[in-house]
Amino acid sequence: REQWVRGAVRELPEQLRSAVNMIYYQGMKYREAAEQLHVPVGTVKSRLFYTLKKLAERMKEFDPKTLEHGAA
Repeated sequence: REQWVRGAVRELPEQLRSAVNMIYYQGMKYREAAEQLHVPVGTVKSRLFYTLKKLAERMKEFDPKTLEHGAA
């Protein structure tokens, strides 16, 4: 599952991928990520919310036997 998540994150558009990497993988605070990305804190939060929603939708299609989404 972790491998699938990392792969799905790599496929995200750069703006979304950067926010996820900074917050979840680098452990930055929202404020720190916002400063690095030159955006308001609310933008970082909305990018994460949108990303998590999209990943959750894709996760419904996840097949753990093949580590691919969609049909087995």
